[in-house]
Amino acid sequence: MIARRVILNLTLTVTIVAATAPGASAALPNLPDQTWMTNGAIRAVAHFNNVIWVGGQFTELREKPPNQGGQVIAVSNLAAIDATTGAPVPGLQMPAVTGTGSIVYALTVAGGKLYIGGSFSDVGGAAHRDLAAIDAGTGALDTSFHPDIGVVWTLAADASRLYVGGGFALANGQPRNRLAAFAFDGALDPIWTPSADDRPRDMAFAPDGQSIFIVGHFKNVAGPDGVFLPRDSVARLATNTGAVQSWVAGCPCSTSLYGIGVDVVGNRVYVGMGGSDWVAAYDLSSGTQIWRTDTNGQAQDVAVMGNRLIVAGHFTHVAPQPGLTFNCFDHPETCVQRMKLAALTLDGQLDMNWDPEMTGDYDGVWRVLVNAPQLYAVGEFTHVSGVDQEKVARFTDTSAGPTVSAISPSSGTSSGGTAVTVTGTGFAAGATVSLGGTAATNVTVVSSTSLTATTAAHAAGVVDVVVTNSDGQSGTLTGGYTYTNPAPTVSAISPSSGTSSGGTAVTVTGTGFAAGATVSLGGTAATNVTVVSSTSLTATTAAHAAGVVNVVVTNSDGQSGTLTGG
Repeated sequence: MIARRVILNLTLTVTIVAATAPGASAALPNLPDQTWMTNGAIRAVAHFNNVIWVGGQFTELREKPPNQGGQVIAVSNLAAIDATTGAPVPGLQMPAVTGTGSIVYALTVAGGKLYIGGSFSDVGGAAHRDLAAIDAGTGALDTSFHPDIGVVWTLAADASRLYVGGGFALANGQPRNRLAAFAFDGALDPIWTPSADDRPRDMAFAPDGQSIFIVGHFKNVAGPDGVFLPRDSVARLATNTGAVQSWVAGCPCSTSLYGIGVDVVGNRVYVGMGGSDWVAAYDLSSGTQIWRTDTNGQAQDVAVMGNRLIVAGHFTHVAPQPGLTFNCFDHPETCVQRMKLAALTLDGQLDMNWDPEMTGDYDGVWRVLVNAPQLYAVGEFTHVSGVDQEKVARFTDTSAGPTVSAISPSSGTSSGGTAVTVTGTGFAAGATVSLGGTAATNVTVVSSTSLTATTAAHAAGVVDVVVTNSDGQSGTLTGGYTYTNPAPTVSAISPSSGTSSGGTAVTVTGTGFAAGATVSLGGTAATNVTVVSSTSLTATTAAHAAGVVNVVVTNSDGQSGTLTGG
């Protein structure tokens, strides 16, 4: 292997994706969805309960790029975005993460808490150095979680522990060499005590949860026994004790090599490398390198999406297929242009169909997150495929078909004509909408997550909302919309007078009369009410003081119509 110079020394956090078998091929567009963005670098991203959290070094959350108008919200290195709308989450205010040179490097969610790691001194105005927790539902700072530690580069959590990697030598006053674990109340785990001789960059769990993969700048790693074993940039540790496992990643390595991103899915471990700049897949059991695909810049993060491996970094070229014969750094003409973001098959072949261009900054994409059918790419770019979209880009996989999450308003008259907004994912140009099997009109696809339409007439009742793309794929919101009967109107009563003692048989005419309707005259209920049709009913007057009174028909849903002085 040809040794290379190190292009750039960046710090990333881990992507953890559930271990599932590969699904259908992703069909990601080159153009991103329209979402809010930040005015500074994003270093970390996490997802929980339809909220996308981003952390980094920024002070604003923007609806539009600079000088293009739109709303601007002041934040401090941490923000929450609605996964459906791409806008800030209403009512969820993130605490300010502050301090000299403050920056968020890592985010992870466990037990309803968002854990924040980085280099900072205060969170929400309270002293919390480099590691803190907030309530994922409210954004409130967890004041009981208060560990003492140094700079944090990466975080991961299972059901028992919060695993931390960084540049520290002590944790809660105890020796911990770049790796530590905490209980969720902030107590230092006394058993999990591995060490690394240089900083870790990413972590990801094995599918069975019994071990965790660490990648970084290290060349040697020790378990609780303190005995360092050679592990070149990739190590596998037991989650319960921190013991170094026998698994060793086989590779043609160089002294400049360091691991940056890792993802574990099925029986493979996927790693993005810097220094020597490539992406590789390893056998989960043996550590054998299955394939290696070259890039001409750091592969800063990796994440499996369906049957594709998403690769992010600051590269500009990627080898079309695996193998040591490609050298994209020295001979980019032998490789294929890919600006900071690419997709590989799970066998390491470059996906020739997906080619978004992330431009405007050398650093490119630092972090990717799969929230199927969406892919988030965050970092330090200003344009995506020629469109102004800063620091965060969301791509929606249309091959998965649309999903429908909400309709507003969720009810309207059975006569139709109600303007509605439908939200979800995967809406494509030409999509149609039906409510209870009846096609809506005036359908406009605003974005892949939003469309507007006008309801058609339909019988009253609860109905499904279905969005169908032009390829025939559809998504359904079961019982999402309620057609209501229109309010009744009263136009006449015959006869229009009768004795105050009551007992007069009358016929009331109008519109919108429904089964179960009642009639009152002067506030006194009539008897023997029979709804003959939606435009006619009969009743018998009750006793009432003499005088002119209103005739009121009230349907069982509470809607009513009045004939004044009838």
